[in-house]
Amino acid sequence: MRGAAAQGRGVITVLHDLNAAATADSVIMLARGRVIAAGPTDRVFTAEALSETYGMSFSLQKGRNGQTLVGTE
Repeated sequence: MRGAAAQGRGVITVLHDLNAAATADSVIMLARGRVIAAGPTDRVFTAEALSETYGMSFSLQKGRNGQTLVGTE
């Protein structure tokens, strides 16, 4: 997907795996038919937005490679 994007192609992926989605350049989080948050992943993936989207508590941690790891509390 990154190769296609590097060639100037648009790439849209629907993911339910939050750790996989955390590697995207930008995301749109949806819940109950409405946009909860949209924009660069590091600004959108907040504990508050994830909690509102999924109705449970979240904590965020940075992995060794800088990737955000999402875990429920």
